Amino acid sequence: WLELAWAGGDFQKFAHFENKELIVDVPQGNSWGKTGIRSAGTVFQFPEHDTDKAVQLKFSIDSERTTGFVYAIIPDNWDANKEWRSHIIRLQVNKEDNGETATASLWIEKKKLMSGSFPMEQLSEIAINIQSDKVVLVRDRNHNIILQGKITSNTNLYRYGYKVSAMTYAKEENSAVKLALKSIEMHQINFQKEDDLSLVSTKTGKTILFDGELFGHNWQQYVKAKTEFDTVAKLENGALRVDVPAEASYANVGIESTQPLIWLDQFGKATQRELEFDFIPELTSGFAIALSLKKQNFILKWFKNHESDSGTVQIYLSDNMQLINTYHSTYKPVWEQQTSSFAPTQVKLLITPDGITVSSDSFTAHTQQWDRLYEHAGYDVRVFSFPEMPNKPVQMALKKITQKNKVLQSTKKPRLKQGVEALPVNVFFNGTQHESWDINLGIYRKVQK
Repeated sequence: WLELAWAGGDFQKFAHFENKELIVDVPQGNSWGKTGIRSAGTVFQFPEHDTDKAVQLKFSIDSERTTGFVYAIIPDNWDANKEWRSHIIRLQVNKEDNGETATASLWIEKKKLMSGSFPMEQLSEIAINIQSDKVVLVRDRNHNIILQGKITSNTNLYRYGYKVSAMTYAKEENSAVKLALKSIEMHQINFQKEDDLSLVSTKTGKTILFDGELFGHNWQQYVKAKTEFDTVAKLENGALRVDVPAEASYANVGIESTQPLIWLDQFGKATQRELEFDFIPELTSGFAIALSLKKQNFILKWFKNHESDSGTVQIYLSDNMQLINTYHSTYKPVWEQQTSSFAPTQVKLLITPDGITVSSDSFTAHTQQWDRLYEHAGYDVRVFSFPEMPNKPVQMALKKITQKNKVLQSTKKPRLKQGVEALPVNVFFNGTQHESWDINLGIYRKVQK
């Protein structure tokens, strides 16, 4: 390990070793006060992309003697002193004024992906898991995932080795900052790879689409509100919890799929696909579930009525997901039912060629036809908070999304009309290697002759 000093930092003045700890104490007036240690050489290689391997970096501190720090992972051909310019992954933690909690932020290539406020004691041990699929997870001392993100750039991650830096980082420029670093460990671990959800469209059975903990490659933040996701939403205790205050406009905050998740392959007459959405009722006052094909949306909306002890469930077929929330909107529901004021525990959407049947423990079943249900079509999924009216407060707690392919039946293959010859078909590639193709980085490429 080498000394690190940058942006007002000074190892000789502010740092020393004591009782097997690195103690850094930067007084006021020293810019950002970056003082700490950096690895002299490569610490690890990025895990190979086709494996279930991950690198885990575990950092331990004395949380009572620490007020602010940065852990940075930096390609070994960059300067580890200059963590802001050089990092591929960056975790910043600063103790809040109450002295009990801290704000932690995950940055990837200078972009803040997620942040939150946590008890400082929980951050006394932090594990950063760097997975072969480019997903980065940050876990606290209780092994809970507190932050997560994906490396999405085209950087050739697997080409480089990586160095590690740990340093003080002031909450505000020229403020004092302290760090008591106990240890840094590295472990090679395995992780459970995500299912390729495009492969479940032709198989019966149950698949968990969202487990209340992991965004991974399939989900991302969804915000249509005058607020930020990190301010009003968090993944906690196996659920996405959203609490949007008043005066936040549409107040739509939740998750959306990064790509179509529901594929209607094998969409014959007997086919039944069911989606289950599990909520925590006591933490939910309004939500919407949307299936989207391009700009056409099937939306189920439930909300608690503020002026009466009741709730309302509605279905919209709309090309706009926000305007159905506007008072006196021209977007009218195609179906509506009054419910109790207690939110549903579970909502089911049964998709068949006859339409979508919605049901739950709080309202009676209803089948709604939708002319956008096509065989082989793919549908995006969104689940988000939705108040009774704009600028009203709203809560939502989503635990799980499950897909159940109950019955799958192929449609009949089209038959050629008598007297009409089939058009010629040229097969350029049939899934096997042939002399007219070679392999380049795992991709077949036609040989030029």
